[in-house]
Amino acid sequence: MRQKFSIFVKEVAMILWTLFFILLAYSFVLNVLNWALQYRWLFPFVTIPLIGVLVLLGLQDLKSPEAKGFSIRKGIAIFSMTILIAALGFGAISLWLATLGWAEYASDNLDLFTYNGYYLWQFFDMIPLLKVNDTIGFVAPLQPIGFVAGLPVLAFRVLVLFGLLKALIEWWSNRSEKMKG
Repeated sequence: MRQKFSIFVKEVAMILWTLFFILLAYSFVLNVLNWALQYRWLFPFVTIPLIGVLVLLGLQDLKSPEAKGFSIRKGIAIFSMTILIAALGFGAISLWLATLGWAEYASDNLDLFTYNGYYLWQFFDMIPLLKVNDTIGFVAPLQPIGFVAGLPVLAFRVLVLFGLLKALIEWWSNRSEKMKG
């Protein structure tokens, strides 16, 4: 009984530690993007490479041969962090397009947090069977208006659908094969 409790406490501690690192990375990227927003000419040169590298690292982690040995906690942590970073990055790109006047969005509050929330809403909206947004009452914080405003949304959905979910499914099947073998 005592040993089971010790294992349980260790697992909870590991989950909390993992969440701490996810939030730390998310906070770092949020601060870099907030800083870069002050410099419109610099913003795309910081944002696009940062998003690309972080999302690519997440995808590579899930597709790597070592991923077969990842615990469920680690695989889901990598997936979650990649989604958060992608939502933040695409939100920042949309905000940048809006500040330049190239794209228009309907919302009362147009800041990086609102745009990030919109892309998280987009992710949850892509899970139709669970109806996450309807169930928890998560309303889209903004609405893109026009072609240019819709391009980052489309790119985000393509990335999630064909990149992240594919990598997650591949990781899960490789993990299942390892468990059988």
